[in-house]
Amino acid sequence: MIINGNATSQVLDNLDPDTLYDVSITAIYPDKTESEDVSASQSTSGVPAPSNLRFSDITGDSIRMDWDHGSEDVDQYRISWVPSGGGDKKEMIINGNATSQVLDNLDPDTLYDVSITAIYPDKTESEDVSASQSTSGVPAPSNLRFSDITGDSIRMDWDHGSEDVDQYRISWVPSGGGDKKEMIINGNATSQVLDNLDPDTLYDVSITAIYPDKTESEDVSASQSTSGVPAPSNLRFSDITGDSIRMDWDHGSEDVDQYRISWVPSGGGDKKEMIINGNATSQVLDNLDPDTLYDVSITAIYPDKTESEDVSASQRTLCKVTGKRQSIAVNLPLFYGMLPY
Repeated sequence: MIINGNATSQVLDNLDPDTLYDVSITAIYPDKTESEDVSASQSTSGVPAPSNLRFSDITGDSIRMDWDHGSEDVDQYRISWVPSGGGDKKEMIINGNATSQVLDNLDPDTLYDVSITAIYPDKTESEDVSASQSTSGVPAPSNLRFSDITGDSIRMDWDHGSEDVDQYRISWVPSGGGDKKEMIINGNATSQVLDNLDPDTLYDVSITAIYPDKTESEDVSASQSTSGVPAPSNLRFSDITGDSIRMDWDHGSEDVDQYRISWVPSGGGDKKEMIINGNATSQVLDNLDPDTLYDVSITAIYPDKTESEDVSASQRTLCKVTGKRQSIAVNLPLFYGMLPY
């Protein structure tokens, strides 16, 4: 351009943004003689980019993004997102008045790289503004708890993590090692009884929510022991003589197959044992030694050969001669008074 020789400044407009320009100026004198060119270079700035990119309302399959305008004359925004670990890049164009957008149909528990670019009416584009955000995992069940615990079963209860669960996968295995078992149940359920368990055994139990798209939540795990099989109770003694004791007890369970009874002198001696029918609730121990303290125990044996804990108690036989406990006290005056002279 040619401008008046009195000028000392000039605005160059309609330039491209973010572009390096070489600029020169030449003085022209009245006789049309020209000076040497004086040159310099300068870049235009880029068009304003959006700012303050942030995320909220994060779920397993969606993220809300918000931003501030870089300029009020933005015509459109281009938004793109892609899993950080690799995958298909997706893109959308939205109106330039918007300052928020929900990205949905995302994968759970996945880090996404998100960028936004301002597009101006002349199709000039700002620099990309980028940030990363992870989706959450799909909701897992919560509040796993146990009740109605027996020797071979445990009831488990839980709360839904989400109402749109399709199925639950439940697994359980003895903590000390053994076969892991698993079942799939309906997603409407909030309780399940695990049966055919071993008595007095600690089990590791876990539950996983499975959603309609086959996405699975994290496992929720806890441990619970079954109880031992029921032992007999209320062991008591009666009809005590110098060589026998009658023992009675109450069933711990009606399905006892046998009872093992053992007895041994507390001070040491041969231990004896017998197996009797599981219907019995009493037994006489005979051929005992008089005036002897015996340790007696009874154990319930179930059809699968599982055994309860021993139930034990002690009882002394009577003196065989008198039917009473022997006494070491002697009435000496009476004793001497009976001596003949």
